Amino acid sequence: MRMPVGDTGSLEEFSKFWYSAQKFANPTSYGFHDGEDINLLTGGDTDLGQELKAIANGRIVYYHYSSHPTYGFGRHLVLKIDGPWGTRWVHYAHLLDVDFHGSVQDVNEGQIIGRLGKSGTPYAHLHFAIFKVDPATMPNGIDNIPNTLAELNQYWENPFDFIKKWITAPAPVPQPDIRLTLLDQAGIIDEGKTREAIERYNRWDQLQNDLNNANIELENLKNNYGSLKSRIKTSVNNAIDSTN
Repeated sequence: MRMPVGDTGSLEEFSKFWYSAQKFANPTSYGFHDGEDINLLTGGDTDLGQELKAIANGRIVYYHYSSHPTYGFGRHLVLKIDGPWGTRWVHYAHLLDVDFHGSVQDVNEGQIIGRLGKSGTPYAHLHFAIFKVDPATMPNGIDNIPNTLAELNQYWENPFDFIKKWITAPAPVPQPDIRLTLLDQAGIIDEGKTREAIERYNRWDQLQNDLNNANIELENLKNNYGSLKSRIKTSVNNAIDSTN
């Protein structure tokens, strides 16, 4: 999972270079905004032609071009993705004709599936939305828009929240076990011998811990003995002084 724009698709990269000019669920002239309108922070049409990428492995299932210059989604497509989230239909709208995938096909995460444009709108931006249901089953298909808040909640979800929940965190780099490294250097590759050697290392570690604890206890005993000896000496001297 990744963001639809940027080289790495990370949240950090998005926050550094991009923003949403129109947020999910904002009131509009027709009802409520069903996605996020993504732009570069540099403003204007400076983002025109920026690469748009698949947020996950999936299949482009729908595509359409509305020729009206300032109204509608213009050149847009829907990417169907399946995963632990179930099935979602990801909507990319207002694309350029360059790199536009106007056919049903499988794509990989991070693959370029279009470029940020201004088809169907006077200002360049990516209208990015996520359907919770197959838009083909809705009255206007992928051209559908939410007229009410109830429709928005029923058929769409916040695309940024969705990505933030499912974006893949970098896998931790495993640290080498020094014991295995030493065994490998010693040429010990037999599984039984390896297990026996590791057990010996573990016992050695335990003995070292026990010895350290014993030394601490011994030092405490010495300190207690010295303190007791000093108190006894003081008591004896006080007793002698009292008899004189």
